[in-house]
Amino acid sequence: MRDQKPLLDDLDAIVLVISFESPTALQRFHWFRDLPFIVVSDQSRRLYYAFGLRSRAIYRLFDRDTLGAYARGVLHGRLPPWPRADLHQLGGDVVLDRRGDVVFVHRSATPADRPPVDTLIRMLGSDEG
Repeated sequence: MRDQKPLLDDLDAIVLVISFESPTALQRFHWFRDLPFIVVSDQSRRLYYAFGLRSRAIYRLFDRDTLGAYARGVLHGRLPPWPRADLHQLGGDVVLDRRGDVVFVHRSATPADRPPVDTLIRMLGSDEG
């Protein structure tokens, strides 16, 4: 997503990174501080629940894809932030149109389960208004 920032700017898209970590914890994570996007804290997880983002048992979170994603991040100098609040909570990706209507929701099955960035960008183009 970071690499697509110029395209996102051309589309007038706004990317929000939402975490359940506290604002203080987010400031400690270099990874979050260096994002070219707005990062907000949702400690109550109202948005997580509203979009149906689920939790999983810890032993089911770290599959081959997740470990590979973390390894690639480390090789590129990006250490993954270690969550302090809840290791069970999974994330997701949500695209809203200009009216604020949900046009796409991807609920992650593991920490590394994300849709391709081009899919998210294509969903931005589905905005009819």
